Amino acid sequence: MENSSPADPSADPSVTPAAPSAAPSGPSVAPAKPATVPMKPSTGPAEPAAGPGGHTAGPEGPAGPERRPHGPDGPDRPDGSDGPDGSSAGADTALRMFLAGAVLLAGLAVFLIGPLLAVACGSCQDGVRSVRLEGVLLAIRDFAVPITVITTLIGVFAARHGGRAGCAGLGALGLLLAAMVLVARV
Repeated sequence: MENSSPADPSADPSVTPAAPSAAPSGPSVAPAKPATVPMKPSTGPAEPAAGPGGHTAGPEGPAGPERRPHGPDGPDRPDGSDGPDGSSAGADTALRMFLAGAVLLAGLAVFLIGPLLAVACGSCQDGVRSVRLEGVLLAIRDFAVPITVITTLIGVFAARHGGRAGCAGLGALGLLLAAMVLVARV
């Protein structure tokens, strides 16, 4: 049998030996040299081949820092936990609940105390200043504050980064409180 490759395949890095077939078809004749298959040029980072048990070899051997072995629940858990006990998912849920409570309390404070703080006046005769833009002040309280609280709560639980949504909502509530005070002072 003649080899169709004119050069030694071990000298060319773009050529790898082909894997032998598990079930030979036809007469069983052993070739003198294994057949070679040219490799495709890489366009990005290569995925390492999985070894026995689903582990992949990284720079430090099997299950190195690039990849870690999958737990008994599989590689991608929908709850986002790192371990089979779900520890980080529970902590994430607890932090989201805490943030949701903070948003609700801040929204309640802006809704109830904001207008009172806006119309309070220490030097006025009865302690309350007259507000020229009363409709704008009430529109902020009746529409903007509840919409901000509801959309923030949706963002805290629905978004992947719920902490960012919660912090943005708390900041927006602070800006609405400042807007109420500025509208009442005009």
